[in-house]
Amino acid sequence: EELSLYALLAQGGSVRNNNGIWVEGSGSNSLAQQLKRDGYLDISRIGDLVLAHRTVFDGETAADQLLAVFTGEDPYEGFDITGNGYDPAAVIHSGFAAAADAALTEIAAYIRSCTAAGEMNADDVRILLTGHGNGAAAANLAAKHLTDIRSGLADARYKEIGIGGVQAYTFATPNVATADRIRNPASFDDAREKTLYDNIFNFCFTDDLAANLPLETWSWGKFGKTYWATAADLAQSSAAFAAAVRTYRGGRQ
Repeated sequence: EELSLYALLAQGGSVRNNNGIWVEGSGSNSLAQQLKRDGYLDISRIGDLVLAHRTVFDGETAADQLLAVFTGEDPYEGFDITGNGYDPAAVIHSGFAAAADAALTEIAAYIRSCTAAGEMNADDVRILLTGHGNGAAAANLAAKHLTDIRSGLADARYKEIGIGGVQAYTFATPNVATADRIRNPASFDDAREKTLYDNIFNFCFTDDLAANLPLETWSWGKFGKTYWATAADLAQSSAAFAAAVRTYRGGRQ
């Protein structure tokens, strides 16, 4: 729930305040306020990315957690599927991959900056990623790459940075890669892609067009585990969901 709130706030969507009332968010400013309330430090907005960190505990052991919230504010990202021209051999969504790659560079720079200031320990950073819509797609691909790095993939940007864990929770996640790339990784060069990426969790509605593009019938999908629900069915079966939708829509059915 915490991460879904961050993902929604990052897009300037409506959110429920402490009194249970839905109010208009205001993008990264509102997100920054929420992150401060939740104990995050050094909150930075860099392009379409919001970064922050805090100390978390695994039992009695303290660890540095880095949070990356992908705003997905570039409306054209989703349309750039295969690059400048149509490429039937493309296996990764070009627009989302570019956004993820830019974010990976900024995440590494942020970790180094906070480490140099004595605020983080680069030897063991737990990275948490989230986003909604286009931001979810970029977060999905970034999490996939960070997982590969943790499994041994060489990436000069992350030299001397110890990734202690990677988790991603994405919402209304568009498809990011061809099904062959996701389901049959052994057919690709990097054997590390045999992992199931079970540290990436996607939450989508079947009746949300954005979460179904590019179409699965075109052999596209997402990395990680995807949990599906149908909003129309929930509105019929769950009084709480139906009430939340009415409240969100200002009382309209």
